[in-house]
Amino acid sequence: MKIFVNQEVRRLFIAAGLFLLAALFTGQVLVRLAVDDYKNALIAHDAALAGALKEQGLDPVSAASVFTVPKTDAQRAAGRLALEQAGVTEDLDYRFVPEAELFLRRYGSAALIAGMIFSTVALAGLALFFVHQDRQIETGRQAVARFMQSGERAGAQREMLALSASSLDEGSLAQLFGAINSMAASLTAHLQKEQQDREFLKETISDISHQLKTPLTALQMYNEIIRDENPENPMVVDFIHKSEHELLRMEYLIQNLLKLARLDAGAIVLNNRPLALPAFLGDTLGCFATRPAVEGKQVQITCPAELMLVGDEHWLAEAVSNLVKNAFDHTGEGGLVQVICEETPVMVTITVQDNGTGIHPEDLPYVFKRFYRSRFSQDHQGVGIGLTLALRIVEKHGGSIVVESELGHGAVFRMIFPKLTKL
Repeated sequence: MKIFVNQEVRRLFIAAGLFLLAALFTGQVLVRLAVDDYKNALIAHDAALAGALKEQGLDPVSAASVFTVPKTDAQRAAGRLALEQAGVTEDLDYRFVPEAELFLRRYGSAALIAGMIFSTVALAGLALFFVHQDRQIETGRQAVARFMQSGERAGAQREMLALSASSLDEGSLAQLFGAINSMAASLTAHLQKEQQDREFLKETISDISHQLKTPLTALQMYNEIIRDENPENPMVVDFIHKSEHELLRMEYLIQNLLKLARLDAGAIVLNNRPLALPAFLGDTLGCFATRPAVEGKQVQITCPAELMLVGDEHWLAEAVSNLVKNAFDHTGEGGLVQVICEETPVMVTITVQDNGTGIHPEDLPYVFKRFYRSRFSQDHQGVGIGLTLALRIVEKHGGSIVVESELGHGAVFRMIFPKLTKL
């Protein structure tokens, strides 16, 4: 059986077997002593009866034959009837049979004491076994918990390796710790490879973005030169505007890709500090000051004056700006974009909502997927990365984003930030 592979279990069963043998032997000894004592008590009782019969005038030989000659059933029945007439029956209390009372008191106490001793030893042995096993399991659990903390993975792996190679030999716990250690080693290698891949991605995108800055700048300069050289040609001016628009999209995409790569690689260190949300949102939405007027839209900020949020001002502004830009992009003329702040005892919520076209139900699970383009959307200007970047930034702050939408009735994006406290 597999349970006997564990050396500790084998030892437990061996000890239990020896213990039971000792209990059986002790029980046989007690039974033999009880039988001998009962025999002596019976002989003493018969001797007393023989003496009483002798005093009644019966000769010794006849008195002795009463106890040694086999009795007939008739004699037993007659004797039982005579005793019943004298008030001696099987229901007679032990107190009126001194020999029985003495026997019960002596061996009842001995059996009770022996049972208590054996039970205490058995329970103590089981307790020691399970306490020892529980300590090993707790040590393994703590090692796994430390492994989950990236700073202590190496030490936790060494501890689990020591557990798997301990005195458990080839036991089930040793096999379990060995399997956990193998899994930890594999997971560590995977995490290191993933970290290397992220670093490579970040460096690659960084290199590409830096390499593209020069040609982008050159193309923008060429556009300006062409525009100055052909100010009267409407076709040239139209193509210059289109070219400038596409260059701006390329620059926006490259910058956001670089930001995403840095976030994914864990290369961002947040400069968290308390922010007064009304002032922060006012400054952040300042970059949208002209767009509502040009496009015939409105933007409103509703935020309690005393509301504070701890976070990185630069990155939070990026997240809010992306959500507001997305709201403007999907809101027609005369639309309204609202930024609403709320506070509860456990969280701070920044909501960006609009009354635009809304999001199709099939698209809701994928709105934060990078470069996702809906087949139902009429927007061909976005690059599909702003919402992804906003989500990564909020998650970096320990928060989350929830989206709700009804097609044709706008969309609601809620950035939820937990109010963490030291308990």
